[in-house]
Amino acid sequence: MKTQRLTFTHLSFLTIFVSCLFSSSVYAQTGYLQDSIKFYQQKLDSVKLKIEKYNLIVTELAQKEEISLARLDALQRKIALTKKAIAELNAQRERRNREINELRAQIAAIDSQIKQCREIIKRRLTGIYKYSRIATLQMIVTSRNIPEFYRRAQMLRFFSRRDKELINELSSLNNQLQTKHQNLVSALKELDNLEN
Repeated sequence: MKTQRLTFTHLSFLTIFVSCLFSSSVYAQTGYLQDSIKFYQQKLDSVKLKIEKYNLIVTELAQKEEISLARLDALQRKIALTKKAIAELNAQRERRNREINELRAQIAAIDSQIKQCREIIKRRLTGIYKYSRIATLQMIVTSRNIPEFYRRAQMLRFFSRRDKELINELSSLNNQLQTKHQNLVSALKELDNLEN
């Protein structure tokens, strides 16, 4: 029985010892788990802070993106309006160029008419200067009767009226030419303003 007692004592001692070991190891594991939980909790908190930080950055970037998109939209509208204005200016420039070309053609035609008119007047004035006294005297002397004299006088009056008409036409053409030149200068200035 002594051996049995010893064994029982040993067994109890061994049981206490194992239970101490176990309890200390459980206690140690509990402390380790708590430390581990605290460590992972701190990591989790750190990750949450980083997520909040990144969410703020994303929100700020989204706001900046919206502002940038609004600016881009405004710039695109300005570009469209500028293109429209440029197209209108180009159309005005084309109209001015056509107007200038038409004015130049009209001026050339008027110049040609003025030259013809001046040539006719020049010949008439030369003829009048050379033959005016002789023609009147010759008309009176060479007329055989009064109706022929009257016809010749009518013809001289017709030439005189025609000369007056040519002079008036020349004056009118000169006025038209001056007006066309003024219009041309004005159109050229407007074209220059459009191009600048």
